[in-house]
Amino acid sequence: SGGPPTPPPTPTPAPAAPGVPRYYNYAPPATIGEASGEPSIGYNLVTKKAMYIAGLQTLRVTFPENLTPAGSVPAACDALWEDVSYIVTKTKSLDPILFTDQLTNRTFVSQLDSVVPPASPVLIGLNSLMAYTDDDGASWTPAQVNPPDGSYDHQTVGAGPYPASVPLGNPVNKGDAVYYCSQAGVTAFCSRSDD
Repeated sequence: SGGPPTPPPTPTPAPAAPGVPRYYNYAPPATIGEASGEPSIGYNLVTKKAMYIAGLQTLRVTFPENLTPAGSVPAACDALWEDVSYIVTKTKSLDPILFTDQLTNRTFVSQLDSVVPPASPVLIGLNSLMAYTDDDGASWTPAQVNPPDGSYDHQTVGAGPYPASVPLGNPVNKGDAVYYCSQAGVTAFCSRSDD
C-alpha cells in the first residue's frame, strides 16, 4: 500500500571495447526534423555524415566524433544537425524519399508531386521533384528519373553498378545506374537513368 514499486536502477554501461558495437540516440534540435512521418536515412562512407529526410526537410548529421577540431567533444555529446534542403525538394511532397548510393556516396532526394483532385479520392501523378548531391547537401543538381505522369505513389530510388557486359559507366553516373520505381494503383513503373 506504499504506491508502485520502485523500478530497478539502470545498470552501469560496460566500457567501450574495440570491435564491440555501441549505440547512441541523436535527436535533432527543436524546429527541424519534426515532420518525419516517412523518414529515410543515408550515410556517406567517405565524409562520415548521415543524410536524413523528414517531410520537406533534408538534414545533414555530423556525429560527435567527426566534429572539428577532432577530439574536442566527448563521444556522447549531441550531433550537429543542419538543414541542407534544396529549393526544389522542399516545396511540396506526398512521399519524401532519400537514398545514398554506398558506392558513389551520392545522395538522391525525391518528393512525390501528386495531387488529389477536388471531390475525388484518386491521386493523379504529375511527377516527382528530385535532386542529388555529391557533397552532403552543400550543393544540389536537379534530376529527373521517373516517367512523366507515369505514377503517383510509393516511389523509391536505388542505384547499383552496371554488369560488366553493359559498359554504360560515365563521369556523370560514376559507374552506377540509378533506378526509380513507383506505383499507379495496381500498376508499377520503373525507370533507369544512365546520366
